[in-house]
Amino acid sequence: MGTLRHQLQPMACPKSTCTATSTGRAGWVVDADDGACFIANPVRPVCVASPGPTLPEPTPRQTPAMYLPTHFEETRPAVLHALMQRHPLGLLITLGPDGAPVANPIPMHLQARRGALGTLVGHVARANPVWQAAGQQVLVVFQGPDGYISPNGYASKREHGKVVPTWNYATVQARGPLVALEDAAATHALVSMLTTHHETRQARPWAVGDAPDDYIAGMLRAIVCVEIPLTALVGKYKLSQNRSVADRAGVVANLQADAEPAAHDLAAWMQSPAGAQP
Repeated sequence: MGTLRHQLQPMACPKSTCTATSTGRAGWVVDADDGACFIANPVRPVCVASPGPTLPEPTPRQTPAMYLPTHFEETRPAVLHALMQRHPLGLLITLGPDGAPVANPIPMHLQARRGALGTLVGHVARANPVWQAAGQQVLVVFQGPDGYISPNGYASKREHGKVVPTWNYATVQARGPLVALEDAAATHALVSMLTTHHETRQARPWAVGDAPDDYIAGMLRAIVCVEIPLTALVGKYKLSQNRSVADRAGVVANLQADAEPAAHDLAAWMQSPAGAQP
């Protein structure tokens, strides 16, 4: 993280190539965690230039699917799969007829052993035109734990005070061709498999066969099953890897002391990127 600077006179962004200025009681905050600067109490549009000399610029990938400093990059398939399996609601992004991006939240089941990187399977309402994007190279975004990180957790706050807040998160971007499955038998098999998988935690698991056959047949006609053989996986796990050991330990302790379960989940992922903790 960088430092927060306040000034009453008009001031410029600390990045030499940025021409934005702020006036009044405002200052630039340099968030070196994610490589951007922004105005505190802004009175003019936000600047998104790279940070000044507070910290060295992280090295991003050469052709990133998103902004990805190397210290936040996660490449281990098993770790990426763990996030996708624990947070299966993916944001499926396709291109509409007008070429504009269309985003649909779709529960996706990962079949990790199908293909080099795995295959995603799921189903959508037939009335949802997203399945007509079959053949497109699509993007599915899986969002893992995330949360606000207070400077109060940093050991360095007590040493020099040059700290500001940030936001930690873990996310996976999965890409591949969208395939629509129209076969009735394949649709029934896939829905049965998904039901069995998700019902395992129930005391008395429900099964597709528990409902009348004609009712199930009608419901199956109202959906389209889809699958995405994965051709690329990109993981960004921004979990304070750029902080000192003492700062990271302080952040974890601060999150564990929080009353919100989501904070405890984030702390667990900071200690184990695969989210192995229950």
